[in-house]
Amino acid sequence: MAALILSLAALSGLQRVLRAEVLARTPHLEVVLPAEADWPSQRQRLEAHPEVVRAQTVLEGLGWLVSERGLVHPVAVTGFEGTVPAAFPGAAGEPEGLYVDHLLRASWDLEVGDFLEVVSPRPTLSPFGGPQPRLRSLALAGVFEKPRTQEDRSRIAVPLGLAESLFGRA
Repeated sequence: MAALILSLAALSGLQRVLRAEVLARTPHLEVVLPAEADWPSQRQRLEAHPEVVRAQTVLEGLGWLVSERGLVHPVAVTGFEGTVPAAFPGAAGEPEGLYVDHLLRASWDLEVGDFLEVVSPRPTLSPFGGPQPRLRSLALAGVFEKPRTQEDRSRIAVPLGLAESLFGRA
């Protein structure tokens, strides 16, 4: 009986930790707007609501991260406006820039200030050479803690303007 009680207590503690971890990284409400929407006015409307604490514009896409040494890693890119979103603990509230998780930083031996390229799968069409890759070079601004929960791919945070230049608004 004591073993059952101890097992249930441990499981309850684990559930509490995981729930707190997931809720800390998840917005309470996520509004998805079509590409042609007027983002600034929609954001102002949301911020005017008395129960809204904070609203932040983000743009998500998939791409690759390339190091100066030629290392390539697939990533989920989150473009953000203003400060780093709460979904990136350890960097939340920091100013705009490129942020990678601590495991990628360690495996690539990266330092703040190292330049990395973020590459989009959406090419730019050129009349002279056909499709050209969309890539932007950016200095590493900081590192965030990768969550304890399982994620399919690495995530990076970049300024919203950079994400828009890579993926557009759609």
